Parts: sequence; structure tokens; C-alpha cells
Amino acid sequence: AELSTLMPDKSLAQVKTEFGPELLSLSKQYAAESSTVVKAAYQAVSAGITPSKDAVSEFLKTAGAAAVGGVSDIETAVDGISSVINAYGKDVLSATAASDLMFTAVRMGKTTFPELANSLYNVTPTASALGVSFQNVTAAVASLTAQGTPTSVATTQLNQLFAELGKGSTEVAKTFKKLTHQSFKDFIGSGKSLQDALQVLERHTKKNKLQMVDLFGSIEAGKSAMSLTGKGTETFSTNLAAMKASAGETQKAFQKVASDESFKFEQAKAAFEATTITLGTKL
Repeated sequence: AELSTLMPDKSLAQVKTEFGPELLSLSKQYAAESSTVVKAAYQAVSAGITPSKDAVSEFLKTAGAAAVGGVSDIETAVDGISSVINAYGKDVLSATAASDLMFTAVRMGKTTFPELANSLYNVTPTASALGVSFQNVTAAVASLTAQGTPTSVATTQLNQLFAELGKGSTEVAKTFKKLTHQSFKDFIGSGKSLQDALQVLERHTKKNKLQMVDLFGSIEAGKSAMSLTGKGTETFSTNLAAMKASAGETQKAFQKVASDESFKFEQAKAAFEATTITLGTKL
């Protein structure tokens, strides 16, 4: 009934018939309570996923695998992945690609899938507006958290870094344009990466005997820039390479957890609940 409120062109009976069996199937596959799966579907459609059985099902399969592999719940996975997709656009980034990049950040950094899901909204809108790829964002988050920066702090620092580089009136933006003859956004748009941009600034600081933090107006932005350059350059480079090879990370994580006996027991419980609902509906 809740899901049907988001589909004014369909009756409650039509929504039950179209979505009911598929959502029960997903419940069994990902060992989640049926009510949780339905709420996740509601959340997905609310976030902009096309309100069709196929579109919702495909998205929930990715979120379900992410939830299982990331030791999270499907609603948290839906929220995190949909926020990233909405920031970048469906034509730029798919749910599967977003999830794979998030899992790679978990593997390369010191963070968890729920922490990423609950923190990426701090930085993705700004990064997307400036043309910075999600690969660059997740590589940077992995690098910062690997050095001990909490996930929520890392995303806040990155957002401040992008904000200062992207706003033409800041000192660092003026310096960057003087060095490259391009704005940060145009520089990224020409095919360069965040690391390329930071290395331009790093060479400038070395030449003028400055510190990276001296170029930025806020400590947050300066700290993230320092962590991604100097001794952090190699780690950032490694993480960028890992992001380019991230395809399939979500399914790998799901398969590992799904092979465990405790998960199979949870699947059996979900299957029993689904059978009970099916029989109850028929009765």
C-alpha cells in the first residue's frame, strides 16, 4: 500500500500483483524480512528509480548484495547508492558501478560500507558539479581513511577541498588558474584527475618553499590536500588504479558472505516467512 502511493497510475491490486512476488523473491535471496525489502523498494522509488518491476528489482539486487557483503541492511544500501546515483546521474554512473567503487574503497581504506553510505552525501554533489569522477572520490576517501581520518570527516574535508578549488574567488583557485591557465572544473573536464590537479599545486609549493596547507583557506581542505600528496601520493595512485579495476567487487563480497552457514540459516528463515505470506494470501 505504501509503495502504491508512489504510483498514482496503478491500483493497489496492480502493485501487489506486479511487485509482490518479486519482492518476496528478493527477501529470500538476500535473507531480509519482507517488510524491510518493501520499505527499501519504497525508498528506491522515492529516490528516483523508475517505478517498474524490472528497474526496482535490478536496483534492489545491487543494494541487497551490497547490504549482505557490507554487513549492513538493504535500506542503508539503497540510501547510500541512490544518493550517489542522484548526484552523478543515471547516465553517468550505474548502481552496480557505484556499489563496486564503494566496496573497493572499503577494501583499500579503513571504513565500512554503512559509514560510506551515510557520509558520501557530504561530498558527491560538489564533486559531481565540478566533474570529478566518483572513482576519484572513492580513491581519495580510501586514502584519507587509511591514514586514520574518520569517514565522515574525510568526506567533509574533500568537500571543502573541491569547494575551494571550484570557487573562482578563492586564493587557491586563482593560483591554480594562474598555473594551468584553466579553472579547476575545465582542467578536470579536459580529462585530468584530482591527483593531476593536486600535483600541479604540489610542484608550485615546492618551488616556492610553501606547504600545501598554505594554499587553502580552511584547515579541512588543506589537510586533505596534504594527505593526498607528498608521502600520500603513492597510496592515492594505488587506490586510483584499484578503482579502475573495481568491477565485480559487490558480487565478490556477497558470495563470500552468502557461502557462510549462518547466512544460509537467515535465508531459510526469510524463505519460511515468504512461504507463510504466500499461503496466507491464498487462504
